[in-house]
Amino acid sequence: MGMLNYFSFGKIRIERGLLVMLVLFLASLPFVTPRVAASDEIEYFSYLPSILLDGDLNFRNQYEYFCNRDPDDCVKSRFKETFLDLKTPTGLQINFGPLGTAVLWLPFYLVAHLVALVLQNFNPAFAANGISTPYIYAVCVGSVFYGWLGIYLAYRIARHYFAEVTALGAALVILFATNAVYYMYVAPAFSHAASLFASALFVYVWWRTRDSRAQGNWQSWILLGASGGLMTMVREQEGVFFVIPLVEFLGVVYAAWRTRDNLAATHQGRHFERSKAEREISVLPREISATQFVATPPRNDIRKLLKNWILGGVVMVGGAFVVFVPQFLVYRVLNGNFLPARNVTDKFTWNGDHILDILFSNFHGLFTWTPVVLLAVAGLFFLWRRDKMLAAAFLVALAVETYLLGSFSTWFGGAAFGMRRFINCTVIFVVGLAAFAEALQTRVPRPVLAGVGALLILWNLFFILQFVTGMVPRQEPVDMLAMARNQIFAVPPRLFEIAQRFLTNRGSFYKQ
Repeated sequence: MGMLNYFSFGKIRIERGLLVMLVLFLASLPFVTPRVAASDEIEYFSYLPSILLDGDLNFRNQYEYFCNRDPDDCVKSRFKETFLDLKTPTGLQINFGPLGTAVLWLPFYLVAHLVALVLQNFNPAFAANGISTPYIYAVCVGSVFYGWLGIYLAYRIARHYFAEVTALGAALVILFATNAVYYMYVAPAFSHAASLFASALFVYVWWRTRDSRAQGNWQSWILLGASGGLMTMVREQEGVFFVIPLVEFLGVVYAAWRTRDNLAATHQGRHFERSKAEREISVLPREISATQFVATPPRNDIRKLLKNWILGGVVMVGGAFVVFVPQFLVYRVLNGNFLPARNVTDKFTWNGDHILDILFSNFHGLFTWTPVVLLAVAGLFFLWRRDKMLAAAFLVALAVETYLLGSFSTWFGGAAFGMRRFINCTVIFVVGLAAFAEALQTRVPRPVLAGVGALLILWNLFFILQFVTGMVPRQEPVDMLAMARNQIFAVPPRLFEIAQRFLTNRGSFYKQ
């Protein structure tokens, strides 16, 4: 762990890692695809014009607008059948998407509205109707912004434990060598970039407040709960990340019992290893000292510790509930109760039958489509040397997430690029890959590691090109050997033609 490096611009100092990401963010904006067309995209986007301009949750006019833009696809994709022909129990149009993505897009959407109010006097394409070009471009740029912000938060955690170049390299490799880059630039109107940010924010808040929460700082508990409420409102499945503070709680209780035993042994004159006891004391709340454990009945101190953490957990849940209230109200208006639509909950089976599929299947499997993630997961075991609590929390969270996603009947994620529902774990992958790279640096030269990272990025970008040009199927298992041959022999000769299409007819990629 070293000092952060900064660039100075007069009196302004900018951290070097942040500066690199800012430059890449700005330079990459021309590559954003401003498009809202898929059913999920339309659902997330429609909250904004419906609530802000119509003052209701009746999405029919928004759905009709997008359906009329491409009537054939509207019927073929079954969008009309699902979202226009059917209604919710309260007589409104169905919207399976949660509210959180629209909440995060809101500042960008409001700026777009101001721009549209001015530009509509010059060009009707910029009508201030809530759904014209400025609004769509704004939310797509918003997704890219939040994606980069989530990557930066993950980098900051990794930077605490590892060298700057290692943490920054891991962050950029995870971004560009996984499907995160696809859902930031090719399909930014989905919720996944917002999901990446919201989960990273929750993990970052949890990590930064570990000491203050242990001292009973209720503001830190409230902040953690609020970030968790936002995270869950972006995608309900992300609520599983609340297992992270649960793991922390269990670890603190375990350390407390171990410390009690060690200190009791010392008090009775038995031999013990002092340094080990000191290390275990360091994870306890600071107000519970070694002296207190010896001078007072140990069981009472354990009870005090449990009381502090349980009260903190209650405060955290309260903060999450308050932030999540708007989503409860949306559920009530649309579904007639305070729960998600049955069409969503019925997809979950609790049986975990598809765990191996979501990891290794050639139908969007996590490790099969994005092999860099396998290295990142391996790195979590190396992270154990630096921070046992962090490594344990990440491993448990990843295991619970895997069980959850493996229990969905729609485990493959539709016409997804890769296992898209794991994008909320990006923060875990960044830290894990940094730990993996750091462990190898004593045996493998840094230039070799950088070369491997570049190859993983190139492999992923070529795979995306195959996906968007129809070389591989989108809603069927992929022949991975044929895909690998295409990576070497089919994609490189077509790079110039694909670049031309990207610049002149980007929409053609969606007509495959």
